[in-house]
Amino acid sequence: MMITEEELPLPRDPEAVARIQLDELLKQSDSSAIVGYLTGLISAIALFPVAPMKPIIVWMVLFTGLYGFRWHFSRSRLKLNLTAEEPSMVLNHFVLLNFVTAVVWGILPSFYASSWPTFYHIVIWLIMTGVAASTISSYSIYRPAFLAFMIPLLTLTFWFLVIRNSGNFDNSMVLGLLLGAYSILVLKSGKMYGDILTSNIINRMELEHVNQALQKQAEHDPLTQLLNRRGFDSRLKTEWHRHARQEQSMAALMVDIDHFKKYNDHYGHDAGDQCIRRIAQALHSSAQRAGDLVARYGGEEFIVLLTDVQMKQARAVAERLRKAVESLDIPHAGSPTAKHVTVSIGVSALVPDSNQDESTLYMAADRKLYEAKNSGRNRIAY
Repeated sequence: MMITEEELPLPRDPEAVARIQLDELLKQSDSSAIVGYLTGLISAIALFPVAPMKPIIVWMVLFTGLYGFRWHFSRSRLKLNLTAEEPSMVLNHFVLLNFVTAVVWGILPSFYASSWPTFYHIVIWLIMTGVAASTISSYSIYRPAFLAFMIPLLTLTFWFLVIRNSGNFDNSMVLGLLLGAYSILVLKSGKMYGDILTSNIINRMELEHVNQALQKQAEHDPLTQLLNRRGFDSRLKTEWHRHARQEQSMAALMVDIDHFKKYNDHYGHDAGDQCIRRIAQALHSSAQRAGDLVARYGGEEFIVLLTDVQMKQARAVAERLRKAVESLDIPHAGSPTAKHVTVSIGVSALVPDSNQDESTLYMAADRKLYEAKNSGRNRIAY
């Protein structure tokens, strides 16, 4: 297994940002739907003494159906595993739903009349401004959703409370000035709060990106980009328990470059590093199955993990790896075994026992490696 830059998620990825924004909106929608519905119910009851009876009952029925749909919408989307394309689509649906909700809320001030007692002037003002303020924390994380709610709501409120009742100059002028100033304040606050939330999302993504990169670096060998011993041990533990549960055989191949110290002494350490890189690439390319895992175990040693294989298959893979290294034909003037670089390989295969430690597998392969080396090198032992 080799690490490449493409494996790391890109920070500031628009799709990833959209997914987080959607998750945050949907998580808040469940509670905000309940709070919004209760607010509407209390508002209708508060205005019932002065508002026309039939229109406000019809409004309440419409309002109940809308918030029931909003609750179902957020609950159903939270249960879905969305594909890469779907967050943007669901966000568009959310924006549309916010627009419709704002229009329904905006109908409530249509029941207002300048002849109402002063107390109810204050009540309708507090209701509409309170609904507008609540959207800052609920929707400003995604600006289109925030504006889709805020603009229709404020526009309809201004129309019904100010312009339609402009005959009463004093009240309309005061309400107009107050509502205009309040609208500017809410829109600016929403933008500021949304920018902070978006910045936090991007910072979180960048931190996760750095943590993933550091984790991969900690588990990979910088010279070969293969897994290192730490990374291999982590994967081995997972596979060991899986094979124990399924009672399936697995194998480990311990690979050692023959007479590598003599190679370094003769050609130098730079050439030695290049030799290790070429052998690592040959081993990685020759371990052909998706589940095969190649790691640099330390110095001139490599280890290969083969999943769901018997000894016969493991031996065949080991011989393929040995020949792959031999075919590189890297000159080795200091080797008493051959004129080119070779490897010795120890093979072990077993069905894991949950009562045993996973080190049982590679320790058995290590013992077989010593047999191969003591038998003349450039061979496999099993």
